[in-house]
Amino acid sequence: MVEPPPDLAATVDLLAVAVGAGATVPLAVAAVGASGSGPTAGALRSVTVAVGRGAGFVGALEELDRALGPVGRELRIPLASAVTSGSPVGPSLRRLADQVRLRRRRLVERRIRRLPVLLLLPLCGLVLPAFVVLTLVPVGLVTARELDLSVVDGAPTGPATPSATTSPGPP
Repeated sequence: MVEPPPDLAATVDLLAVAVGAGATVPLAVAAVGASGSGPTAGALRSVTVAVGRGAGFVGALEELDRALGPVGRELRIPLASAVTSGSPVGPSLRRLADQVRLRRRRLVERRIRRLPVLLLLPLCGLVLPAFVVLTLVPVGLVTARELDLSVVDGAPTGPATPSATTSPGPP
C-alpha cells in the first residue's frame, strides 16, 4: 500500500470547496496550489506552471502523476473528467478525500499493530533483566546469608581439634 502524501486529503477537500464555491477546475487547482505548502499543493502548482507554459489543462494534469505517483493518478482522473465532460467534480473529490483518510488510518493501525512486536526486544532485553536484578537478586542474597548463618551457628567456631573420645591409635 502506497502511503499518500500527508496533505493530500486536506488539499482535495480544498479543491472540493473551491469548485463547490463556483470556481472552475483550473482556477481551483491554481488557487489551492498557490495556498498550500505540501507535496500535493506543489504538484498542483506544477500543473499551473505547465498551463502557463502553453500546455492544455488536461495534458498538464500529467504533472500530478509525475509528482505524486499512483496517488496523483487518483486525483488526475476526476479533475480531467470534470474538465472534458463537464461532470460535477465535487462528490468525486470528497469521496477521494475520504478514501485517502481511510488509507492513512489503515496505515497507522498497521503500524500500531506492529508496536508490541517491536517492543518485545527491549522488554525482554532490558526490563526483565532489570526486574530480576532489582527484586529477585536481593531476595536471593538475603536468603543465602540466612542459610549460611544457620549452618555457621551449628558448627564449631574454632580450629578443628581431635576429639577426646577417639583413641589415638595402636599402643
